[in-house]
Amino acid sequence: MVWGLIPHFAANEQYKYKTINAKAGTVNTLPTFRHSFVKKRCLVPATEFYEPDKINFVKQPYPWHYFKMKDNSIFSFAGLYDIWKDKNNGKEIHSYSIITTTPNEVVGKYHDRMPVILEKEEEENWLNPNIDEASQLRSLLKPFPDDELEEWEVGAAARNPRNDYPEVIEPPKPADKQACFKHLSAYPKSQ
Repeated sequence: MVWGLIPHFAANEQYKYKTINAKAGTVNTLPTFRHSFVKKRCLVPATEFYEPDKINFVKQPYPWHYFKMKDNSIFSFAGLYDIWKDKNNGKEIHSYSIITTTPNEVVGKYHDRMPVILEKEEEENWLNPNIDEASQLRSLLKPFPDDELEEWEVGAAARNPRNDYPEVIEPPKPADKQACFKHLSAYPKSQ
C-alpha cells in the first residue's frame, strides 16, 4: 500500500497526479476521490503527525511542528483507498490518501489544514459500507477538539520521513534553531 492515492481510472501506477491529501470540502465531488469516498473508506492509524509552519513563514525551509494526543493514545485519520490492476502489466495497485479539513486552534497557529482525526465513536460509521450519504459522511470530517492535542516545534531532521528515531521529536536546541532558520527571520508573513 503506498501513500498517495492513485485513482482507479489511471492507466498505470506511474500516474502523475498521486494525492497524499484529499480536502474534506471536495472529497465527494472530485473524480479522483468520489468513488473511494462512497465505497473505499479506511482508517489510517497514527500516534502523531507533523505540519510545517506556513502561517508565520513564507519561505522554505519552514519550521515544523509535532502534534500528538496529550494522553499519548493512538488515533485514526479518515482515509480513502483504491485497489485496481495496472492495464499494462496486470499488477495490482494499492494506494491511499488521508482527508484534511480546516484546522483547530492548535494546528491553525501553523497551517491552514489539518488531517481529519476521527473520534473513536465515529470510526465505525466511517467504515460502515451501508452509509453512503455524502452529507452524513462529511459531517465526520471536522477539526479535532483542541483540548486533546499538544504540540511543539521540532528540528530539521523531522522534515525527512526516513529519519525514524526518538530524537526527531525533540525540540531543536537554540543554536540549531538559530542556524537553521536565520535566513527566515527577515521573511515572516505580514499579518
